[in-house]
Order: sequence, then C-alpha cells, then structure tokens
Amino acid sequence: MKPLEQEQILQQIRQAGLKVTPQRVAMIEAIYEAGHITLEELAARLKETQQLVSQATLYNNLRELTEANLLRVIALPKAKVHYELAFIQQSHHHFLCQSCGALVDLPQDSLTVSFSSQLNHFGKLDPYIIVMGLCPHCQQTTPLKETA
Repeated sequence: MKPLEQEQILQQIRQAGLKVTPQRVAMIEAIYEAGHITLEELAARLKETQQLVSQATLYNNLRELTEANLLRVIALPKAKVHYELAFIQQSHHHFLCQSCGALVDLPQDSLTVSFSSQLNHFGKLDPYIIVMGLCPHCQQTTPLKETA
C-alpha cells in the first residue's frame, strides 16, 4: 500500500462530517499501519506513540468512525473484533489462521460466490467471507483439527 498522506486523512474525516482531532488522526494512522487491528492493539500503538487516549475516547471514536464509514468492523468467529480502514480498500474477503490468528486480506475476485435468490429481500448486501484454515507457517507446526 502507498503511504497515507496526512491531508487525505484530514479530508476523509471532514467529508464524513466529523471534527478533526489529534486522536482521530492518530487512530486512523495506526489502523492504516497495522492493516487490521483490535481495540487492545490500537490502544497499545497509541500509547507507544505518546498519543494518550482514554478508553472512553477510543470506544467513542471507533463507533463514530465506523458509523461514518471510515472504518470497517471485522467480526471474526472465536476471535476479537478487528478494525480496518474502509476508505482505503475496496470490499474484500479475509483468511483467518485458526492457530496463530493471522488475518490476511483476500481480493474480492479470489472467491466465486453465488447468492441464493432467498437473499433478495434483505436489501443492500455487502457480503464478505471469512475463510478459516492454517497459514503456511502453522501448517508446518500445527495439525489441522477436523470440524464436524
């Protein structure tokens, strides 16, 4: 990914109708650098950069940035919620390693998906798929457990 320009961050926040604050800018920069990040990882990164953000501010900003469609929530089975920037990447799928928890982007066109006509009445769909398995590293060290 190309570097995220400070002006691009400011522009995205303003276009979303939100106030530009140092905390929001720092959060977006940290999420961009990580690709995918949990709440705890984000708090730790902000602390490392001397950007002290209270837990309430962190929660409130994550909610507001998500509602403004600047962040995308990735709800993973048996794992913590992750966040990624929604304005940088197009919709895509994810691979989740069941052993180490690595989360990897999969391009939208890497999977062929056919949806049943039964989903037509749900309105706007933004489907994404989470593929679970073992990453190459864990395949060498962890036996795959069969699921029923």
